[in-house]
Amino acid sequence: MNTYSLFVYGTLQFPEIMRNVTGKTFPARPARLQGYRRYRVRGDQTEDPYPAVVKEKGVVQGLLVSGIDEATLRKIDQYEGGEYTRKWVKVLSENGPRPAWTYVWNHSEPGRLQGEWDSEEFRRCFLE
Repeated sequence: MNTYSLFVYGTLQFPEIMRNVTGKTFPARPARLQGYRRYRVRGDQTEDPYPAVVKEKGVVQGLLVSGIDEATLRKIDQYEGGEYTRKWVKVLSENGPRPAWTYVWNHSEPGRLQGEWDSEEFRRCFLE
């Protein structure tokens, strides 16, 4: 069975959300994605703020999750929905550059991207 690494930078960084989405837990370590910037998305469908990354000058901090199989990727594809495209990227971790999947914002609605998404604010205000 093939497994992959996944760079997560938003709600999937929280083990309880990853477990709710996939039914599993995975090993994860800090990593960063260069050449991208994370924004807060103003949602139409939800009151909770959620993040998106776009290819832009910057660095996004997140987690490199390992052991992701095809069935799990399909579940995460459904969770992320049509606003994101799963893209193969190179992230930097303590073990050097690593290939990984991540989800990139695919909308051309710049007005929906507002400021930096804050994981601690999400934890305090929305993680229930």
